[in-house]
Amino acid sequence: MAVSLAQGGPPPAFLKEWCYNFLCTGEVDFHSLSKEDVADLESCLLISRVENSADAQSLMLYADEIVSCGYTSQIKLDSKESIIRAIVLHSTTRLIPMLQHLRKGMELYGLVDQMATNPEACHSLFVPGKITKV
Repeated sequence: MAVSLAQGGPPPAFLKEWCYNFLCTGEVDFHSLSKEDVADLESCLLISRVENSADAQSLMLYADEIVSCGYTSQIKLDSKESIIRAIVLHSTTRLIPMLQHLRKGMELYGLVDQMATNPEACHSLFVPGKITKV
């Protein structure tokens, strides 16, 4: 990816903001993660189903999926926010090993140093939005 960018190739502007911040710093701010940071369809659908559940019985239809996301408390209607939080954390943290690998490869070409020094300069290359020429 770093070589492609250095040679004027198209930027990979497909990352979520938190992913880009991880590439810049090597750290994740878990407190700032939200359901908008979830990218995979399965998790987005589960979040939507949990939000739209009107009673405990309809929420229990998704118990297996909720538990597989790491939620360990009792599944109740008034626990929707903590259930959604567990889904968000599950969906985002499973990407960290891949991002670490990507970051390590980018370090070989000094791109991580540039991103850490001036994150705004490279932002449009990695996060969707207006692409500016570098």
